Amino acid sequence: MICNYSFSLRATARGVKPTAALTAARLLCLLLCGPMPLGAQSSSPGQSAGLVRVDPKRAQRALERGVKAESDGRMDEALLAYDEAARYAPQDLALVGRGAALRSRLIREHVDHAERLAMDGKVAQAKEELNTAMRIDPTNQVVAERIAEMDSMQDDEPPPKATEISGMPRLKPQAGTHSFNLRGDTRSAYEQVAAAFGVKATFDPDLVSRNVHLQIDNVDFHTAVSILGSETGTFWRPIDAALMFVAPDTLEKRRQYGLQAEQTFALPSSVAPEEMTELLRVLREITGAAHIDLDAHSRTITTATKRSSWGSHRRRRRRRS
Repeated sequence: MICNYSFSLRATARGVKPTAALTAARLLCLLLCGPMPLGAQSSSPGQSAGLVRVDPKRAQRALERGVKAESDGRMDEALLAYDEAARYAPQDLALVGRGAALRSRLIREHVDHAERLAMDGKVAQAKEELNTAMRIDPTNQVVAERIAEMDSMQDDEPPPKATEISGMPRLKPQAGTHSFNLRGDTRSAYEQVAAAFGVKATFDPDLVSRNVHLQIDNVDFHTAVSILGSETGTFWRPIDAALMFVAPDTLEKRRQYGLQAEQTFALPSSVAPEEMTELLRVLREITGAAHIDLDAHSRTITTATKRSSWGSHRRRRRRRS
């Protein structure tokens, strides 16, 4: 916000003693407005002719727009309107103070929210709040310094965890790696690998065992069963945290044993009914999934996907021994 102090300077130059009200006005402008942004500072005397002239009527109209915008929650518009009103009536203490108070309150709210997010370890979101505060007051050095501190903290922030679908069975093998020199058939090979990682394996009755001669070194559970499935033409799916089920890798068996994951997503209230229909069409086109349903009444989209990729074992092969 730019304050016009020319009225008080001219009065002093003529030798007229400023009144107490004018003195208070100058001090309040200096305290509330602070230093002008670099783009608004004048570098030559010739630019003084571009100062906004005092116009109480325009100031009042701008003030009314600001009050309306603030009551509607449009804070950015409210600040612009209050700043405009202050330019046309810099001697109006109440008007100047209104914009300064709103700016201070908004910055404080964003900074407080940023600190709470940072304490919860959400540094990236905290920095977004501070950036919003800087857009409100680009000259605020305290906020700028806090952003710099957030940048150094962000280097240590762990990557966000992948979203998991609740309710789906998940196998929980032990962490770590093992080496295997497998000799036997499909069932015994799976049983050896499962036992090494603290889980058990059960098998489809139609599984035809093959001879297995496989040596693999320093592999984790998922790599081991991926290689084993590729060598034996099988796939697996979890039954619970400690039990896996192995079946022939055929389309029929995948349809029979594949898990179906269902998720429901709420749509924001700003999405119109025609936009919901278009969103449904785009989702089906992008994902290729047929089981995507729209409930316009509850404003939700539900997806049902066959999780036939559990333990897909056609990714890579290792050398046979």
